Amino acid sequence: MSVDPVSFAGNRLRFFGFASGLDIDQIVSKLMQAERIPLDRLEQRRQILVWTKEDYLRISSLMDELRQALTPLKLNSTFQARTASSSDGGVVSATAAPGTPAGTHEITVTQLAKGIQLASSGAISRTSDRRTLWTQFGIDPNASPSFTLNLQVTDSRGPRSASLTFSVTDPSRDDIGDLVAAINNSGLGLTAVYDATLDRLFITSQETGGSVSLTVGDATVTLSEGGSDTVWEGLLKLGSTAAPFTGQDAVFSLDGASGLQVSTNRFTIGGVTYELKGLGTATVTVFQDTDAMVQAITAFVDKYNEALGEINGKVSERRLYDYPPLTEAQKKDMTQDEIDAWQKKARQGLLQANSLLISIASRMRLDVSNRVQGTGSVYTTLASIGITTGSYEEGGKLYVDEAKLREALQTDPYGVAALFTTAGTSSDTQGVAIRLGSTLDLAIGRIRTRAGLAGVEVDGSGLGREIALLDDQMARMEERLSALEERYYRQFSVMEEVLAQLGAQAAWLSQQFGGGG
Repeated sequence: MSVDPVSFAGNRLRFFGFASGLDIDQIVSKLMQAERIPLDRLEQRRQILVWTKEDYLRISSLMDELRQALTPLKLNSTFQARTASSSDGGVVSATAAPGTPAGTHEITVTQLAKGIQLASSGAISRTSDRRTLWTQFGIDPNASPSFTLNLQVTDSRGPRSASLTFSVTDPSRDDIGDLVAAINNSGLGLTAVYDATLDRLFITSQETGGSVSLTVGDATVTLSEGGSDTVWEGLLKLGSTAAPFTGQDAVFSLDGASGLQVSTNRFTIGGVTYELKGLGTATVTVFQDTDAMVQAITAFVDKYNEALGEINGKVSERRLYDYPPLTEAQKKDMTQDEIDAWQKKARQGLLQANSLLISIASRMRLDVSNRVQGTGSVYTTLASIGITTGSYEEGGKLYVDEAKLREALQTDPYGVAALFTTAGTSSDTQGVAIRLGSTLDLAIGRIRTRAGLAGVEVDGSGLGREIALLDDQMARMEERLSALEERYYRQFSVMEEVLAQLGAQAAWLSQQFGGGG
C-alpha cells in the first residue's frame, strides 16, 4: 500500500490517501488498463495495416526493378550489341556501335592529332624575387608600369580575342600566378601552367587539329638593367609570334584509303569509334557481343525470380493469429531480441492468399511461358532459347541454360530479338518484354491504388484511408479515456473528502464522550 499522498496529473498535483490510505494512482491505473483494451486493439489493427502497406510496397519496388531490367530487352539495339578489339592497343583502341557489321579493319597511323603546345625554352626568371612580374623579370616599373598581351584563338567555335593587361599598381594582376589565371579565364580555350621548380610556363589548347591557331600580339617592356625585351617571346620564351601557333591533324590510312585526316584522335567511321594512341599499324576486329546480350537476359531472369519469389512467399505464408502486434506496455516487459522475434511472427502471413497478388503472379507466369506468334524465327518461346521453369513447387521460377542461350544468340540474334521486342497488337503477338512490361505497369498501378507510396502512411490509397479512419477513432477514444480518468480521480477525491469528514466527526464524538466520562 502506498503512503505517498501526492500524485502528478499533467501540470497539477493530486493529494490522495490521507484519509483512506489507498494507492489511488495504482487503482486508477488498473482501471484504465481495462478501459484501454479497445484502444490497444485499434493500435494493433493500425500496425497490421502499416505492415501490410509495407509488404505491398516491397513487392511494388521489386516489380519496378524488374521493369527496369526489362527496358534493355525492349530495344533491338540490345540484341545488336557489338564489341571491337585491337591487335595493338598502343596504336589504337576501338568500340563498335550496336548493329555495326562484323569484320576486320586495318589502320596505319602516321601522325597523331595535337593541339597548340607551347613551353618556355628555358628558365624564365631573371631574379630570385618572384613577388611580382616586374621583380621576377627585371622590368623597370617606372618606364613600363603596365603591359598588354593581345591573344586571338581560332578553333571549332570560331575566332575569339582577349586583351590581358598587367599593371604594377594592380595587385590582382601583377605576378606570374595572375598571368596564368588570366590566360585560363580568358575564354580562349587555353590552359596555362607555371612550374616553379622548372621555372617554366606551359600553354596548351583544349582543342586539337590543324585548324586550331593562336595569334599573339606581343608587348615590349623596358628592363631595369637597361634596354628592352618582348614579354611573350623574350621574357616568357614561348616562341616567335611572327606566325600563328597551330595544332596538327591526325593522319592515317584505313582499309587501303590513305592520307585520311581528322582533327582529333577520337573519331567514328562506319559505326566503329577509333581512339588513336600512337604511330604504327593495327587490326581492329568487330564482332557480336554475345556476353552483353546474355548479361541483359540473365539480369532480367534474376529480377523476375526475385519479384515472383517474393509474391509467392507472401501469398503462401501462414498467418499466425496468436501473435498480434505488441503494445507499448507489453514491450516494457520484454528484451529487444524477444520483441524482434515476436514482431517477426506478428508480421507473418499478412498477404496470405491475397487475390490481387495471386492474379499478378499468374499473369506474369503466362507472359513468360506463352508462345510469341509472328517472330519469323524458330525461337518463339523462352524455352526455345534455354530459359525454362522449374518444378511446380517452385511457383514458376526461371532457369537459364547459358550454353543454349548463347547458341540461339549466335545462330539467330534477330529471331531472339523478335522474341522479346515484337510490338504486336495482342498479347499473343507481343514480345515477352513488351507484354510483361505492360503487366508490370498495370500491376504496380493496382498495388499503388491499394497501398499508396512509400514513406507515407496516410494517403488516398485503400490502406491509407483505413489508417486515417483508425487514427480518427483512436483520437476520439483517447479523448474519452482522458475524460474518464479525470472522472475516476474526481470520484476518489470526493471519497477522500467524505472519509476525512467522517474521521473528523468520529474524533469530535470521541472527544465528547471522553469529556462526559
